[in-house]
Amino acid sequence: MSRTPARGDGLTRAYRGTRVSAAGLDGASGARRWGLRACVRSCLSAIYGKEVLAAGCIRGLFEENVMHIKDIAAGLLASTILLATPALAASVVDPTGNFLPTYTAGPRLADLDVTGFSVNYNSVLQFFTLGATFAGDINPQTPGLYVFGVNTGTGTARPFAAIGEPNVIFNQAIVIQKDGTGVIGTNVLDPANISIAGNILTARISLSLLPSTGFSPTQYGFNLWPRIGLGNNNQITDFAPENATLSVAAVPEPATWSLMLVGFLGVGLAARQGRRRTVLAAARRV
Repeated sequence: MSRTPARGDGLTRAYRGTRVSAAGLDGASGARRWGLRACVRSCLSAIYGKEVLAAGCIRGLFEENVMHIKDIAAGLLASTILLATPALAASVVDPTGNFLPTYTAGPRLADLDVTGFSVNYNSVLQFFTLGATFAGDINPQTPGLYVFGVNTGTGTARPFAAIGEPNVIFNQAIVIQKDGTGVIGTNVLDPANISIAGNILTARISLSLLPSTGFSPTQYGFNLWPRIGLGNNNQITDFAPENATLSVAAVPEPATWSLMLVGFLGVGLAARQGRRRTVLAAARRV
């Protein structure tokens, strides 16, 4: 019995005329294949929420029928282009409870204790996404605010040397309040681009609000310091990163690594199917 698959299944075209019996596939091999299909489908479906595309790609990639290597390559290339996001990211983890010893202006509020800080840059849409987590939920009923310093190339301000942070350099400051409002200098930020959920703060900042003064966007340096008020340095509770700035790095993100691994897997499967065709052809000639 031979099976001719429908044209256009997934992202590939099935190879017509191949005499391969689905019933002849080894049961254990089939179980392994379908287990692998489910695993990779789950991984791809989690990337940026593109479940439909991921499902189509995996369905085409793991179809029971023999496929052309060219079709596999085309499908993988298409899925990589559509799924991979042109974004660069960097992050830092900050210990819980490490309030600055110079902080003496108020109580040690958990929502002023940074536990994580990240910077993501989308080079196509040209915006930064700043993310921060804190030791407790952000409470707009208590005092405090968040300052993100940015060095766009001509950063010379080093106002924190006296409190042990001389390498925190900036020439722009993004100030975000606990109520989800914010400014960059005299520019008021769109509240729709600021999100506060529990202990997580996220802000989307257009590159147009942070014009370069010498650095490329991937070289911009960022630092986050919560304050209990705008005044003296003894109101600063924490820095992330400590005595440094954070810049995005030109390295693949987890989603990109996942797609690369799927690509290697597809090439391996294609090679295996090619060997199977060779064996079947040889058997028919005998």
